[in-house]
Amino acid sequence: MTRSSVRQTSPLSVMRSSPMLRRLAVFMVLAGLLPSLLVFAATYTVGVSVIQSNARKDAYGVLLNAQYNISQTIDTVENIALALAINDQFVSQVRAGDLEVGSLTRAELRQLLENTITMNRSYLSMIYVETEEDTVYTSLYNRPLSPATMRLYDSEHKESILKKGGALYWFGRTEEPEGGGQYELEEIRCASAIFDFAAPNFVGILSLFVRTSVFKANISHLNGVTADQTLLLLDQNRRSLAASSPEGEALSAGIAGVQGDLLDMPQITLDGTVYLSSALQDGDTGWYIVSLRPKDSVLQSMQSRTGMMLTPLLLVPLLCLLSTYLFSGQLSAAVSPLIGALHQIRDGDLSVRSPQINDKLLDLVVDSLNETLDKYNELVRQNSHQEVLLTISRLKILRGQLSPHFLYNTLDSVNWMLIENGQLEMSRIITDLGDLLRYSINESSETVPLREELDIIERYLSICKNRFEDRLSYDISVQAELREYLLPRFLLQPVVENAVVHGIEKCQEHGSIRIRCYCAEGTAVIDIANDGPSISQEVQTRLDLALRGGGEPGREAPEHIGLLNVQERIRLFAGEGYGLQLLDAIPQGVIVRIRLPGPGA
Repeated sequence: MTRSSVRQTSPLSVMRSSPMLRRLAVFMVLAGLLPSLLVFAATYTVGVSVIQSNARKDAYGVLLNAQYNISQTIDTVENIALALAINDQFVSQVRAGDLEVGSLTRAELRQLLENTITMNRSYLSMIYVETEEDTVYTSLYNRPLSPATMRLYDSEHKESILKKGGALYWFGRTEEPEGGGQYELEEIRCASAIFDFAAPNFVGILSLFVRTSVFKANISHLNGVTADQTLLLLDQNRRSLAASSPEGEALSAGIAGVQGDLLDMPQITLDGTVYLSSALQDGDTGWYIVSLRPKDSVLQSMQSRTGMMLTPLLLVPLLCLLSTYLFSGQLSAAVSPLIGALHQIRDGDLSVRSPQINDKLLDLVVDSLNETLDKYNELVRQNSHQEVLLTISRLKILRGQLSPHFLYNTLDSVNWMLIENGQLEMSRIITDLGDLLRYSINESSETVPLREELDIIERYLSICKNRFEDRLSYDISVQAELREYLLPRFLLQPVVENAVVHGIEKCQEHGSIRIRCYCAEGTAVIDIANDGPSISQEVQTRLDLALRGGGEPGREAPEHIGLLNVQERIRLFAGEGYGLQLLDAIPQGVIVRIRLPGPGA
């Protein structure tokens, strides 16, 4: 026994030649890549969510500051209106009602309004007073006004103004008046009812026009506002009142068409750009304060860090692939002796043996290979011995074939001598014996029809009858559909001979042999019965065991070796489900039942 020469194999060649290792490499890459991508996706998602949440929190803080500033402006305007409403001179002049007449009352009222607007010029651009009969107004600059479009006294807003009970009723941005004028572009109007508490009764409506620049200042230059952030002040109908930047006006026009509640919209898409949105609603005016910030701008810092995040994550599958490569190298070094042994075996050297690898699993393979080689060499040795024995056996068979042919020719010569001498009975016996001998040495076919087999059996029994004279009788019956049934040649003769030897020879007087061939339950059945002495229970048990293949028939039942040979031939011919069965005949004797596949099976 020789040891294999070690052939070194590179890790790459091992991976290329092994589908299992290639699949392992792919699996390791995926095992590293997929978790990395999942971690990246989770980290990115959480990071985006945190950044957006923080951006909304910051925006909400800015909105609170803007709301505070707007509330301060509203309170200031409220105080201006209140100061006029409780001024006795102002109320009495309005109560006079005839504001159009160029009287002293009208001049005093205008002077009072001009004083008020001059003192609050940073907030107000115009004051407008109206009664049921008359109108008066004053402003810091002249503008064309249409009293028909300016008056609230007869408009749908009158009832809403009265319900405020003296507090300001704030309008949003209105459509451009039919009569001209651009006040809605530069001012925001608020109005309150004027009451005469001495009467008491409602005497008129006071309107203040507040500069939009005041509200723009309220939402501009706040702490915490980023360069890309825009604040909008919208009225109840989402029309723009003020914006913190020129770009905000364009955004305000788009928001008017957005569906849904602004307070519950985390993001808004305008002109293809997604904005993170935060909004507050003022309780006094119903106006919206909205913060808009481009989402891409908010996430820009996150996106800039994406490459930095991906770099270490992508290293994970590379490390997994490197681990697979190193594992392949170790495996290559470990299995090189085994591979070398396999190469030598392929080249025809069956004396090679693989050394141990010091790995339990691989050593199991090595031990199996070495054991297989040992068994194979032993089989080769045994087969060589069997070939020698087979050659000797063939020579013996060739030599033995001379005797039957010589005996048959001799019997034929004797037969003609008997016929010439008139010994016809002896001639018939010699003829039957010759036919029996010819049938036994005929190798033209392995199977014969049942009728041919039964014909030979009848010739055999005829010869036996001459021996036993009146002590032997026989009867043969066969169903018509079984006459051409094919079965192995010379299958029945050993069974019939066994019935003669163990049955008829032991009969004190007359004995009989009955052969019945019939079909039953889809099988072909041949019963060979004799009325000689029954066999003992011990012998029958031993025979049954031998017939089922559970014993050693050569030693336990040598006198019945013919039956066991027949059983083996039937199993080779028909399979395990068929064969011999020993039964007790009534009143005495033995039945040997042969079961074969039915016709056409």
